[in-house]
Amino acid sequence: MDSTLFVQMVLNALQLSSCYILVTLGFTLIFGILHIVNIAHGAIYMLGGYAVWLLFAVAKINYFISLLLTSVIVALIGVFFERVIFRRLQGLVMPTVIASIGLMQILEQSAMVGFGINEKIVPTPFPGILHVFGAVFPTQRLAVMLIASALTVVLVWWVQKSRIGLAMRAVALDSETASLHGISFSRYGSLAFALGCGLAGVAGGLVAPMFFVDPYIGGQPLLKMFIIIILGGLGSVPGTIVAGLILGFIDSFVATLFDGVIAAIVGFALIIVVLTFKPTGFFGHA
Repeated sequence: MDSTLFVQMVLNALQLSSCYILVTLGFTLIFGILHIVNIAHGAIYMLGGYAVWLLFAVAKINYFISLLLTSVIVALIGVFFERVIFRRLQGLVMPTVIASIGLMQILEQSAMVGFGINEKIVPTPFPGILHVFGAVFPTQRLAVMLIASALTVVLVWWVQKSRIGLAMRAVALDSETASLHGISFSRYGSLAFALGCGLAGVAGGLVAPMFFVDPYIGGQPLLKMFIIIILGGLGSVPGTIVAGLILGFIDSFVATLFDGVIAAIVGFALIIVVLTFKPTGFFGHA
């Protein structure tokens, strides 16, 4: 393996990892506080892609403003879903999973009816090519990596250090004890769902210019997300970051050196190994 190919694979791995982590952190927040396994998270990601297409490609609004508006719009949609659907099913595992599957189908089919089955192209806001130690890296991919990484750092800091973040962590650890200290489970649950959906929407909007948007683009991120949360541990932010990096490097290195199918096999094989020896994942707790 020459150095140029190695640099190329590392750059691709970091870009993939940053996107995997960003979309999975949204799910992690929702599960960590509300204990909801939201199968519709991939469809929420899809909504972010369509929102950026409408705002940036169709309405010609500045890309960064489009991303900001997308995060707000999708977050508000998330609050609506939490209050109308998931709050009524709090603590009911199977009904919640089934409801989220139904919601995923509704969102995907509604997108197909509203926007058609044809792929929507989002023009790149960051044209150009970078040359890094001989490797070729599109400016768009670098921008996605930097924006996703920055959002991840800000989110982790906010959850760990801010007053609201500490309150959310208290609710996640023990909602009953937190309520005795005046911390509302309902309020912070809605906030967690809004943040989780907003992150998924932003991830969809970031990736849209690199590929395309259609009603079913959430399927692949959903699959990657479940691999990450199983490896890292359900509800664990550090686990999400570590597992996201591992999966990003597997997908980049194995797919480049062998094949994308082999990379998928390696990812699922790793899941089996981890579940065999540590069923709760790297950072999960029994």
